[in-house]
Amino acid sequence: MPLKDATVAAAYMRKWRERARATGMCDACHSSPATIAKKCERCHERALGYRRAIKREALDHYGGRCVCCGEGNDAFLSFDHINNDGAQMRRSIPSTNGGVGLHYWLRRNGYPDIFQVMCFNCNYAKHHLGACPHQSTEE
Repeated sequence: MPLKDATVAAAYMRKWRERARATGMCDACHSSPATIAKKCERCHERALGYRRAIKREALDHYGGRCVCCGEGNDAFLSFDHINNDGAQMRRSIPSTNGGVGLHYWLRRNGYPDIFQVMCFNCNYAKHHLGACPHQSTEE
């Protein structure tokens, strides 16, 4: 029987997870012993795969490669605030404080064009040096 009231459903799920934790079982499936971050290995891998898919979807929307150097490996890519207003955005919208929270926020908000994809090196250089060395006209 589905629970129609969201607060009742949330309370039910909270109690369900607490019972799972108390018995050392997985938060997600409640049938296997928890081994990684309160989840069984199967549920952890499934959640990890989903988070990677959300990031890949966002990366693809913004071109999938570093706009500066062309790096395309997901492990090296991050999202850059084009106008350098990331700190202000993180203060005003806490769910955008990096990681999967930002990826979900991007999707929910239609992938706003205030972001671009940069590798960590280029993003670091842009923030700390003022510009990425790849953008330097001096060779």
